[in-house]
Amino acid sequence: MINFRKDIVNIDLECTASEKELGSICDIGAVLIDKNTLEIKNEFSSLIRPYKIYFDPRAMAVHGIPKEELMKARPLEMVLDNFQLWITRDCEKQNEKHVHLSSWGSYFDIPYLIEAYKFLHRDYPFDYKYMNLKDFMRYDCALTGKPFKGGLGRASRVLELPQEWEKHRALPDAIQGALILKALVERRLKNKISKEFLSL
Repeated sequence: MINFRKDIVNIDLECTASEKELGSICDIGAVLIDKNTLEIKNEFSSLIRPYKIYFDPRAMAVHGIPKEELMKARPLEMVLDNFQLWITRDCEKQNEKHVHLSSWGSYFDIPYLIEAYKFLHRDYPFDYKYMNLKDFMRYDCALTGKPFKGGLGRASRVLELPQEWEKHRALPDAIQGALILKALVERRLKNKISKEFLSL
């Protein structure tokens, strides 16, 4: 198996709106992925009480978490504290920059996470370099002459991964993203294609 420079924390967020300036993160899931084996070593999950008053019905319909349940969840500051503590204590990292963040569609998740820290007037503690697993999938399919378009479900079908998981909930989606990453790396190594794909 290829060696990444750091262990990877693959995250997934569910939100109350697609626009980070208007909505709140309402569900966060994360898995720690071993940099050598790409096996999942640890998991984190929490609902988050909405910290902005806007609820887009379309976004709420995607994850299906009742507003009443979200209003009983932990506040943002507590969840982010616990998330960082999970990385440093449970995952045994010196600090948050000792992991590499990844996400399926990180062009959405990472800016949303940055905005949440900004909302609390906190410094963003993670490295600004991150991995977009959807780009990896597109790259892999382009190499085989089969352009990719779709989400986690489509990627799982292409890679012949298990299809049954609780879609559009943060932790199950984060786990599925980790399985996709491992499958992509194994496929690249098997086909002996340029390690440019893996140079992270």
